[in-house]
Amino acid sequence: MNILDFVSGTISGWAVVAVGQPLDFVKVKIQTAKQASFSELQIIKDIYKTYGLKGFYRGSSSMLFGSSFIGGAEFLVYEWAKRMLHRRHAGEGEEMKVYDPAKLSLAEVGLAGGIAGAGVSFIYCPIEYAKIQKQLSPDRRHSSLGLLFRELFHNGFSNVYRGVLTTIVREFGGAIFYFGAYETIIRAFTGEHRENATSWMFLTAGALAGPCHSLFTYPVDSVKSNIQAGYTLRDSIKNSMKLSKMRGYKVVLSRSLLVSASSFWVY
Repeated sequence: MNILDFVSGTISGWAVVAVGQPLDFVKVKIQTAKQASFSELQIIKDIYKTYGLKGFYRGSSSMLFGSSFIGGAEFLVYEWAKRMLHRRHAGEGEEMKVYDPAKLSLAEVGLAGGIAGAGVSFIYCPIEYAKIQKQLSPDRRHSSLGLLFRELFHNGFSNVYRGVLTTIVREFGGAIFYFGAYETIIRAFTGEHRENATSWMFLTAGALAGPCHSLFTYPVDSVKSNIQAGYTLRDSIKNSMKLSKMRGYKVVLSRSLLVSASSFWVY
């Protein structure tokens, strides 16, 4: 493990919140809306009318706090998992005794990503619970971070870990696609000469990896958002499967292009 992996991942996590939070609020409003008919533009207008420009960053304090750990922890565990998987090949020749991530198969890279994603799910779940509670609440007094600490003080961990299983499924499966797609694209650009990769290659690979994550995770993420908004599992699945909710793909794919590119580029 390398402290640089953690620091780089932490800064990367802050970049994700700064770039992606406005569209995340729109996404959550779509996922949890009760009415069958709505438009993305109308939701954006409603947010602006109710809260102003700063309203698009409602719930960001818990995400910024959590990203201090999530971004760093995810990349740290990702690099650790790759090194552990690489050790399995130590007996396959002298060249495999020296750690080289390029020697890992794409399946192994994806698995390392999945391990990292599942690990950080236990941090994601409570901070996203607080974020969603803030985004859907008219409360203007408390930040999402304040709501999280109040919830922990009064009710312990019971409520903040609502939706933890769906979070694990989302992060494990999504990270397999995310890191696997990223590595596939980088290798396509550089071949066996990864050291020649340029900033635009990292930016492009990151931007394209994001939608691969979102295409897989959006239905699960929608169920999770509804659970954390207070619905039962049955109602959450029913609400998420409405055809109108699939229109949220446009928002989540746009967001994923921005956050994924910024995440890997900053890292």
